[in-house]
This record gives sequence, structure tokens and C-alpha cells, in this order.
Amino acid sequence: MRKLPIHRALNAPNLILGCERYPFFFIGTLALALISRFTWMTTFVGAGVWTLGVFALRQMAKSDPQMFVVYLRYARHRSFYSARSTPWRRR
Repeated sequence: MRKLPIHRALNAPNLILGCERYPFFFIGTLALALISRFTWMTTFVGAGVWTLGVFALRQMAKSDPQMFVVYLRYARHRSFYSARSTPWRRR
């Protein structure tokens, strides 16, 4: 039987700076919007949002590299699913 190696790059999560892609881009866009206001206060606040946001996202990705995707899937679920359908069900 022939054995082929499974390369790590094919199985690794898609991370940027150790963060998941979508929340990373959201934090970056938010920080950029604050920094682009061109006042000292918003520049410092935007840099703080960027620094703390990337730190939090990296900690989240260390725990589980797909935590954000799992949370979004969890948030879409309803709190109760009826065992039977009714004629007045929502579509």
C-alpha cells in the first residue's frame, strides 16, 4: 500500500496574524474608520481598538481556530424547535 503525506498547509486553518479572517477584517475596518477621522483622540482610540481587538482575536483563535464560525452557526439556531409542525407555522 502506498502512503502519501498529508501536508500541514492543506489542513491548517486560514488565519491572518493568528486571527480568523472575517473578524480580523471587521476590527481592521473599524479601526481604520476611527483613524481616518484625523483627530488625535480618534487616532489613539483606533490604535487601541486595533491592538486590543487583534489580541482578543488571537486568544480566541488559540483556543479554537474556528470559534467565530462555530459561534455564528450557534447564533442562528432557535432556542426551541417544535416536535410537530402546525398549520400556522412560520415560513
